[in-house]
Amino acid sequence: MNLASEKKNSPGKGYQYKCVNNSILEPLVVKYYATHIFKWVPRKLTANWITLLSCAAMWVMLYLVFNTDLFSSFILAFAFVFLVHFYAVGDILDGMQAKQTRTSSPLGQFLDHYLDIYNSAICLAGFYVLVELNRPDILYLALWISYLAFAATMVEEKERGELYFGPIGSFEGLMIILFFFISWLVPPIQTLWKTPLWQGVPAYWLVIGIAFIGFAATVFDAIRRIGASPWQFTLFGLASFLLTLALIQSEISLVWGWFLLAFFSGDYIGRVMDSHLLEKNHPSPDIPMTVAIILMLCGSFFHLFAQDMSINLIIFMTAYMGIMCLWNLGRTLKNLKHHWLWVNP
Repeated sequence: MNLASEKKNSPGKGYQYKCVNNSILEPLVVKYYATHIFKWVPRKLTANWITLLSCAAMWVMLYLVFNTDLFSSFILAFAFVFLVHFYAVGDILDGMQAKQTRTSSPLGQFLDHYLDIYNSAICLAGFYVLVELNRPDILYLALWISYLAFAATMVEEKERGELYFGPIGSFEGLMIILFFFISWLVPPIQTLWKTPLWQGVPAYWLVIGIAFIGFAATVFDAIRRIGASPWQFTLFGLASFLLTLALIQSEISLVWGWFLLAFFSGDYIGRVMDSHLLEKNHPSPDIPMTVAIILMLCGSFFHLFAQDMSINLIIFMTAYMGIMCLWNLGRTLKNLKHHWLWVNP
């Protein structure tokens, strides 16, 4: 989401970072808010450290998401506001710092966008638990289409050599979530969000609908600019959708389901980013995992697996994809490690 960044150092011959940023809100936030905070950022603090620190706030949020029974709704909303705000500001400041200190790098670009894969999913999970939706199917579908939109954006960069952010993109989506969390702190507005609009559907479903439309529009718009959907991306979309269906049918904990979908999607998207930065061929989603997803869904549909067996299979798949994510992430970081700075010169 770090749309303010200008990271142009090449990891290989012929590489050049290109980005078209038509965001409506981000220039305003940068000009009237982030610029004033940036004055307090130490020059020696590298952009990569700012990225890591801001993303750490989101992993604290993930802990809160999976431990909601320990906190009241007000405490959760207040914490979400603070943590998402910290992340959003940091996501702008790292690019500003890289530009100001002339330390932009492919490593910075990779870290920034790779961590955003999971940060967006954490925001969706935060919304889910805060409103007490109790609809795992809606959460899984929201996660799936958000990953698909993120993948489409990275695939477009890989195929066209240019990263594109529309007028209403990821930054605007983050601002909608942030202001929703803020509004939840105000009792009258929270009551308004819970007010049924039609056939008992609460008003906060408007936010859900907007999110689905925004993600879907991102996918179709990216494919339109590419000219066609690459078969690797099509396979990822199909495999991740089948995985989503399998998770909806399963009685597995949302914690395991969240991580499995995150690891499978993050692994593919991360390798797409790696292929762009290091000038490799467009990768496919993890093939053994894709086969396992099809077999698991068929087994569930034809009642070939007992529920306990399905749950154990999902746990095993989560562990496998977690290992693959770490392995592939480690390979990318190893190839880009010469761009790391502990402090700015």
